[in-house]
Amino acid sequence: MTIANEIMPSRQAPVIISLIFHPEMRGHFFEYHEAIGEAARLNGCHHSVAVPMSWKNVTNRLPYNWHVCLDARNIVSSTSRLGFIGAVIPLGISLTRFLRKEMDRNVATTLFIDDFIFWEIPPLLISLFFLPRGNLSVWLLFRYKPDFDSMKQKALKKVVLPIMEMLLKRKNVRLLTDSELVKRTIEGSFKRELTVMPVPHTEDINKLSQKPRRSKDQQVIRCWLPGGPRKDKGIGVVREIASTRSRAARKICLIVGESAQLGQTKNGAGIELIPDFVDRRTYLKLMRTSNIVLLPYEAERYSESTSGIFIEAVIAGSIPLVTPATWMAAELLRYGLQKLITDWQPAEVIPTILAVCRDHEIASRLEAMSRQYRRFHSTDSYALKMKDLLERTDSHHRETKAREHRESAVVM
Repeated sequence: MTIANEIMPSRQAPVIISLIFHPEMRGHFFEYHEAIGEAARLNGCHHSVAVPMSWKNVTNRLPYNWHVCLDARNIVSSTSRLGFIGAVIPLGISLTRFLRKEMDRNVATTLFIDDFIFWEIPPLLISLFFLPRGNLSVWLLFRYKPDFDSMKQKALKKVVLPIMEMLLKRKNVRLLTDSELVKRTIEGSFKRELTVMPVPHTEDINKLSQKPRRSKDQQVIRCWLPGGPRKDKGIGVVREIASTRSRAARKICLIVGESAQLGQTKNGAGIELIPDFVDRRTYLKLMRTSNIVLLPYEAERYSESTSGIFIEAVIAGSIPLVTPATWMAAELLRYGLQKLITDWQPAEVIPTILAVCRDHEIASRLEAMSRQYRRFHSTDSYALKMKDLLERTDSHHRETKAREHRESAVVM
């Protein structure tokens, strides 16, 4: 399936509706769901996106099928149980109002939540109770390993999912992930199948020409820490590298978000401060011009979770340096790239940066990994996975209707 044979949606075509509850537009929200829309169109489906009203400041940047309509005020910031309930009710009501306008009870409709987390359950359940459910299905994508010891996760496993499956029938609630490690963990605990999906928002990265190797006369190695400086993404590690004084340190330049407020250390690494969050065009330029992408993420949080930045770095031909015992490290080990896994001690990581940029074997293995990633992590690949999910859901809807028809005939 390719863009060239895209199927134009008919009026009765299936509908996929992306639901984004987070009050701030951040990360890859836009690129991810635009890629979902392209995959939907490749399957002849309509696609729309519902986002919070707090996104009004970016309305002029949103396509026609993105609807600024959800009342998500205080949903993330609520600290008390009563405050959370007070935030959930208007979100659930606004979601139900939007879906009633968007849905046709005679058309197969899928509600899709990416990066599904516990607090998104109540507004979704409110809507499910008040919507026509005959042709409705729900896809929930898990990015992170759940904390199975928490009351929230126990409630999700033992109460919430069974309620959803009762309302929609079990086969109409599909659990997804983009990590084989998360899949194994959740399947073992929840006793439910998870489908591993590609990361689709790579089309513009795929269009970048393969990055040339660093030339011998290049004086400084550019090392970029993408995104806003955060503890869980290793800003503390980068501070230590920045404060290191050595001849080797002077050969690198650290590119970091300006809120880190890093200063130049005498006889240390160069510092280039940029906005914490850059537009996509600048992001692509940085991915193209950086020799090293620094990903010193906390192992506990990212032990099984994927990283879109890591995937894009590999596809772009940048060299990622990662933390041991993470999903990223597991991926590198599959391709014999253990030299790109570091414990981030400044005395070791700086020489590692210098060494891996000159290593021809690493370059060759990274090129092989990049080719594999380009094939799997793409909109076309996502569309094929989506096609299988849609066909399985459609088959289940038809089986259910046939059974209900037989049962009504017996009663008559």
